[in-house]
Amino acid sequence: MPFKSNMTNMQPRRQAYARRIKLLSGGYIKPDAFPNGEIMVFPWDSAIDEWLVNRVKTGNRDTALYDLCAKVCDLNGCPLESFLVGDVNTVLLVARAIRYNSVIEYQSECRHCGHRAMEQVRVPDELERLGEKGPEYQGWDEFTLPDCKDVIGMRPLQVRDERAIRERDETTKALMTERTHRILAAVTTINDGKPDCWEDAVRWYNALSPKDASELETKQNELYPHLNTTLWHTCDDCGKKFSFDLDLNDVEFFRSSLKSIPRTGVASAPGSGMASKGVNNQPDGSPGPNPGPDGGVGKPEDRRGKRAH
Repeated sequence: MPFKSNMTNMQPRRQAYARRIKLLSGGYIKPDAFPNGEIMVFPWDSAIDEWLVNRVKTGNRDTALYDLCAKVCDLNGCPLESFLVGDVNTVLLVARAIRYNSVIEYQSECRHCGHRAMEQVRVPDELERLGEKGPEYQGWDEFTLPDCKDVIGMRPLQVRDERAIRERDETTKALMTERTHRILAAVTTINDGKPDCWEDAVRWYNALSPKDASELETKQNELYPHLNTTLWHTCDDCGKKFSFDLDLNDVEFFRSSLKSIPRTGVASAPGSGMASKGVNNQPDGSPGPNPGPDGGVGKPEDRRGKRAH
């Protein structure tokens, strides 16, 4: 006896439940691949889970989420290496959320009294959009440092930048920390000029005043296009406000069921455009840190409907 299903649409779920979203970057990196700045995101399913589990078993976790991104969206001819890191995070969040009717469930913990509670957030609708770019965006932003008055050009980081940072050699590691590398990789110009080598960029950065150094990092976090994964809550027990961060840098966040795993990690900013060519493997000066740019509003919502103060 043939089976009879109540389903009226037998279209594969990858197509039937795909969601078209607008990238916060506007897709400026390859406009013809992302008409109107939009991208098609496919639902996360058991096949993606299996791929990620197998990838983690190989021990190569660092870039797993970047490679996974290409499996859950239609890059439409845009090379993965050129895709923006902030857009990667958006795509992964949306793909994962589609599996749960666009809702992510997580466990928060009050940092004041330790009270835990299960929470929900609708993705991407209820996440704050930071650094969103308009159609006029030229590929970089400009701002002036408060103390030295240097005018800085800064761009969003791409997947290839993150790969270069994670795969850097021992000489580059000795020259600068990963955090410093990520900040300087985003700097395109300093007063319309470019450092000739990484050593010059590091020397400049290390000479900045504490205020200027802090401003440089703050601007990078503000300007690269991404969904804000810092969520604000009011504790049901003590009544105090606290923030909670969805940890996008943890493979386990995506690999395991979000409905059963408590999360307390803090997501670091992945940074913000084009390839950072060359790392410091030449004793008398490496290639400059950036060949150039070609190569959010309001406070987060309190999850109980109040504004964070």
